[in-house]
Amino acid sequence: MTENTQQQKAPRVVKHRDEKIKDLREDLVALQEKMDKKAAQLQALVTEAENEEAIANLSEGDTVSYAFGRAATRRIRSGVIRATTTNEKGVVQLKVETGEGFDSEFNIIDSSAVLLTPEQIEAEQARIDEARAKAEAAE
Repeated sequence: MTENTQQQKAPRVVKHRDEKIKDLREDLVALQEKMDKKAAQLQALVTEAENEEAIANLSEGDTVSYAFGRAATRRIRSGVIRATTTNEKGVVQLKVETGEGFDSEFNIIDSSAVLLTPEQIEAEQARIDEARAKAEAAE
């Protein structure tokens, strides 16, 4: 029996260095999530600034594509502008009609939701798909 016990290895002792490596990896993941969030916020502001002039030229009767909803229920819609206004914060708001006839509905959106280029539409669809995948994974 002494041979058998000598062949068994002692359990590995977790060293301080191993714990520190694990902690640093977790910190990097958390920082990457923060960076991704900040990058998304920056992109939203850049897009809004780029769209500002084009949005200023929008008027009733123009057709626009826009992102509507939150997180997993967000979707891209198209509609006709029926009214515009600027709120007390200086943000242009649009009243957009989607659908036709009795089934039509109105959405009030901020100018930041307007998607003016195919690239903006693709980027927004990618964000929507990612949010839906996260929501499904959480269920």
